[in-house]
Amino acid sequence: MTDQIVVFLVALAIAVLFFWYCTTDLSARRKIIGSVLTALLAAFCLAAIYPPDKNLKLGIDLAGGSEFVLKLQPNPGEEISLTAQEQAIRVLTERLNLYGTSDALIVPQDRDGVLVQMPGIEAAQRDEIRQILQKAAKLDFRMVHDDTQSLVAQGVTPPGYELKEVTEFDEEGEPISSDFILVSRKISFEGKHVTDARAVQGAVGWSVSLSYDNEGRGLFFELTKNNVGRLMAIMVDGEVVSYPRINAAINGNTEITGQFSRSEAEQLANSLENPLENGLRIARERSVSASLGQDTIEQGLTAGLIGLGATLLFVIIFYRLAGVIALAGLGVNIVILFGIMAMFQSSFTLPGIAGIILTIGMAIDANVLIFERLKEELKVGKSLGAAIRSAYDKAFSAIFDANITTLITAVILFFVGSGSIKGFAITLTVGIVASLFSSLIFTRVCFSWLLDAKLLTKLAVGGLWKQLGINFLGMNKLRLVVSSALIVLSVSTLVMKGDRALGIDFTGGDRLTFLAGEEVATVSEVKDTLRGVDLQREPAVQEQKTANERFITVRAAAGDKGAILAALAIAFPGIEDDMQEENVGPALGQQMMVESLIALGIGLVGILLYVSFRFEFAFAIGAIAALFHDLLIGIGLVALGFEINLIMVGAFLAIAGYSINDTIVVFDRIRETLLLKKGDVKEIMNIAINATLSRTLLTSGTTIITVAVLLFFGGPELRSFSAAILIGVLVGTYSSIFVASPVVAWWLKTRKHDLRREIIDAQEEVAQKLAEG
Repeated sequence: MTDQIVVFLVALAIAVLFFWYCTTDLSARRKIIGSVLTALLAAFCLAAIYPPDKNLKLGIDLAGGSEFVLKLQPNPGEEISLTAQEQAIRVLTERLNLYGTSDALIVPQDRDGVLVQMPGIEAAQRDEIRQILQKAAKLDFRMVHDDTQSLVAQGVTPPGYELKEVTEFDEEGEPISSDFILVSRKISFEGKHVTDARAVQGAVGWSVSLSYDNEGRGLFFELTKNNVGRLMAIMVDGEVVSYPRINAAINGNTEITGQFSRSEAEQLANSLENPLENGLRIARERSVSASLGQDTIEQGLTAGLIGLGATLLFVIIFYRLAGVIALAGLGVNIVILFGIMAMFQSSFTLPGIAGIILTIGMAIDANVLIFERLKEELKVGKSLGAAIRSAYDKAFSAIFDANITTLITAVILFFVGSGSIKGFAITLTVGIVASLFSSLIFTRVCFSWLLDAKLLTKLAVGGLWKQLGINFLGMNKLRLVVSSALIVLSVSTLVMKGDRALGIDFTGGDRLTFLAGEEVATVSEVKDTLRGVDLQREPAVQEQKTANERFITVRAAAGDKGAILAALAIAFPGIEDDMQEENVGPALGQQMMVESLIALGIGLVGILLYVSFRFEFAFAIGAIAALFHDLLIGIGLVALGFEINLIMVGAFLAIAGYSINDTIVVFDRIRETLLLKKGDVKEIMNIAINATLSRTLLTSGTTIITVAVLLFFGGPELRSFSAAILIGVLVGTYSSIFVASPVVAWWLKTRKHDLRREIIDAQEEVAQKLAEG
């Protein structure tokens, strides 16, 4: 309780300081408030991170974890159907998402099994996880015999009733008493009508509150109205949880009480909201290694650090002292990002790392935007202090709008998506918040301290070149040829490859497991052996362990099993004698595919509405067109040289985020230039694109450095991931210049709109509403 109070008070102090910083007009006061706010937030996040080995959780692909093989139990007189297997996977996904393990891998296995891989869990949690996985949670309500006590005492069980034992537990979960009651075999009310179940804390402790659908609400009202004064047993999986007396007709929620701890109440609520139609039995439990392999992770970390270091060195050389301040801001950004992830116990997965790469790119982009503005303000002769204030003020709208449009997508992905998609959304959301804080508050406070202490009297800010006058909107033929060729190549690749463009995460296949012993084979040796085999798709190799045995598992595409078995038998003689073969479904099932498409669709609508509100509808059309352009070309070009697997999902989502971010920055400058200059809209668009060209190439260049190092030195498993992001950055940079703005110009021409007049009218309308408010 004390820890919770401390966390609450610190969070409240941070919120108050942030509000105070945003509302005060005195620069000296803002400097002090911003410094205290940064120090408090950084200390809070560092405390959440330490010790990192316990508080920074890695996903199943990076850290390994526990594997459970579950078998569906047929109901009497029924066989296990494909529908039952799909229902079990859906329910387990929902249960584990609520439990906080959204990055669990859940796939069908054979006709009657489900394979669940979860990131490393503590020994104390294993029993709890087992209960969550196996609990059928069939809820029903039955009436208790009116003479239950006397009949039980006589040892008589009337026809149509059964004897049930009811045990009471204390707060520690220890049994304190038991009783027997006679419960009707006839179900009076079925739990299928439950629409919501949640744990609530009341005066008598924890309980579970139930809500019903319209039909269930009416049925339950009739049942309770006709049985006032009688006992009713609430049963879960055939066991009596409680048997309250009906004191009045109930036309609303029901509450289940029974001396629950908080954990027990949450588990029961979770299970009742997601009941299983068929019971599950744990057939096998093992620990598994990281799906990417330890060598891949180490290579990725090394390459990522080298790339990040090269990027930071480039920024410092280019922007000198301003680059050093940007470097400090990036450090604060990373501390906040990791601290918030640790607070919420969110796992880092490879798609999540794609989100980190994107947010670091956006953080650098925010600083580049500010510094490019600073360079422009200094050129017109402003003093250093005035130039810094003006640079932050003018860059704010571009930074804010670019981050908010990306945030819209991230929030929708979190609420609609699941699994690794949700992990990407969490990382990206936290990263955006950290990026906004570090670039708009921390770096500005640093400049304020240096100016007031007279340690900064002049500032040299580098530049690539003087502003050019390239007629980008006049390059219609070049733009049409390049974009058309890339789109045709991408679509042709996807059509010709068909299912062959997809990896086993999408298609499913075979799972081969053999006893590796201590010296028979390692994951690296198996991977090296299979690289020389002609296979349809690259297999996934993992290590599994029990208390005293070690296994190697190879997950391969359907049809590759024979070639893999032959290669392994030659390389490791004798392993075929103890080989287990199982059919495994896709890791990215149909449900997740549908969720991803729905999330993308809703995200596009959200972006369309926001850009229309902040800019104009024509800009929204340009942004959406560029996004579709980038995703289609990005997916097609990646499929040209690589298989599209689950890891790629994060990369493609990063492409979408980068595309929107880059486009909005250009649009912001176009809007500003239209308000300042008169003339042909196309000419003004060209001026704006040229003004942001240096920033566009700088931001793209720094992101490309990091990803390129990862591509060439990150190992084979990370190569496709890095290639996807690299292609996305290149295509996104191209589209922000050659696609988004020309589409806006084309839309205005076909609709005969006066864009400048519309922007002025919109700004006057906003100003009038603010004045009236």
